[in-house]
Amino acid sequence: MSTVQPTSTLSPAAASTRGQLNGILFVALFAAVITRLASLPAIGDWASSPLIIGIGADAVYGNALHHGMPDSWAAGVNFSAHKLLRIAVAFFGLRVTACRKSRKSACRDSRCRCWSL
Repeated sequence: MSTVQPTSTLSPAAASTRGQLNGILFVALFAAVITRLASLPAIGDWASSPLIIGIGADAVYGNALHHGMPDSWAAGVNFSAHKLLRIAVAFFGLRVTACRKSRKSACRDSRCRCWSL
């Protein structure tokens, strides 16, 4: 009697794509949780923007908790960190610029509503 070894039903390319997608979804879930936390009054009063809270949470996660993430997700997380983050920062800059132009003021104060979008 011979035994048949179970084989993976996913090809290596499909597994890689699935891992990348899981990494992107992980980053999206992380961002959604941070945005939700930023809307809480206790945390929202402490920081001016979900962006600031996200940077702090990412620093904590990156230095202390990242070992719990599967290695296959690294490609998706790196894609999000390099490509998507660059696009998001550009859009955030455009949003602040549009806010400043619409108010026709210098908006240099850190409490300005342009920064807390």
